[in-house]
Amino acid sequence: MATVVTIPTLTEDLLAHEELHGSPTEQVTPEGFHATRRLKCAWSNRVKLAAQLVGQTWAQGGVGALEKIVVALPHEYPTNPYAAAREVGIEPFGASDADGFLGTSVAGYEYAILTVGYRTAQAGESQPQADDTLLFTERLEPSVEYVTVAATNLSWSLGGPPIDPQEVPGIPVRLLDYAIDVRNVATFNANAVLQVGVCNAQPVLAKMLNVTFPAETLLYHGWFPSRVTNASGTQLWNGEYRLTYKKDGWNKFWRSGGTAPVPMYNGAGVWKPVPPVAFDFLP
Repeated sequence: MATVVTIPTLTEDLLAHEELHGSPTEQVTPEGFHATRRLKCAWSNRVKLAAQLVGQTWAQGGVGALEKIVVALPHEYPTNPYAAAREVGIEPFGASDADGFLGTSVAGYEYAILTVGYRTAQAGESQPQADDTLLFTERLEPSVEYVTVAATNLSWSLGGPPIDPQEVPGIPVRLLDYAIDVRNVATFNANAVLQVGVCNAQPVLAKMLNVTFPAETLLYHGWFPSRVTNASGTQLWNGEYRLTYKKDGWNKFWRSGGTAPVPMYNGAGVWKPVPPVAFDFLP
């Protein structure tokens, strides 16, 4: 995966603008601190400045692992570093261009007024931090499947006759669905799409959860991507890697009369219908 670099958005890095008279207005409520600023800028810079204020992500050079993803955090309120720009409204200022803006149907103006809403994080929100990329999340969800085994050793009384085949109970096999949610990446490994229905040849560490899955215990279901374009025009990928953990592994099976899954063999050795591969395509 590409290297991710997180940077603050500094006032001196913003496009040229000026604050209007009567700005800012501030408010303190039980939910936290709120402020509104009205900034004037060149009409042609309005979208870029708005994107700078609320934070943006872009790719910088290279391909794949050599690529750098830059995450610029939202602009902090000048007198309260815990309040960040959360939204920006744009409206024209001055006379319109009768010929339209850049030959389109959108009217052009000399200036734009940006109404910037700053506030502190509310319940359920994270406060942006310079050391937090906010690009990856991991989660585990318990699940179960039921496996039916031969009834050879099962009876309704000690030493009694075997139960009927239709009476064979399902044995619960406990599973964990493991998902990695990835946001705002410019590229991904092609094997993430091609290597479906395989298991891990080596142990896999869930970095954020601090859980290690032993070899051949993770079944890979695939990478499910969607294409997005941010406010600066950069095209990026969002998506989810989906896997399922099985404690006994995906290449062991229940044997008649057995008490735990065991490997099967063919003429070449251990039969592995779920091929073990390197999971180097995971983030």
